[in-house]
Amino acid sequence: MQSEAKTVKDYIQSFDSKENKVLLNLSKLFQEIFPEFSESMKYKMPTYVYDDYYYAFAKQKHYFSIYLRNQELMQKYTSKFEKATFGKNCIRFRSISKYDIELLRELLLEDRFTLKL
Repeated sequence: MQSEAKTVKDYIQSFDSKENKVLLNLSKLFQEIFPEFSESMKYKMPTYVYDDYYYAFAKQKHYFSIYLRNQELMQKYTSKFEKATFGKNCIRFRSISKYDIELLRELLLEDRFTLKL
């Protein structure tokens, strides 16, 4: 869903409480793993950027999307995310469980170690 929100906080607050909770958890996860990245709204979704490194997430009409940079690493996790579907650089979830958040944490931490910060 396209958003006109100017800040990540406004973006998250624009959704109902269930979706809001998921988006807030994703925002906290990205801030925890990538504290040196700047958080902003780009391409009408929350983004986390540092030099050429880029991550983002969004609430689409029927699912949540998480945009990552490391396709090779994503391939490694395809069988672990049982209910997710995968695009070229994204993972799509109809709903995100605590288990999914923990797997995302694991994937993002592993990806972080490949960055040249």
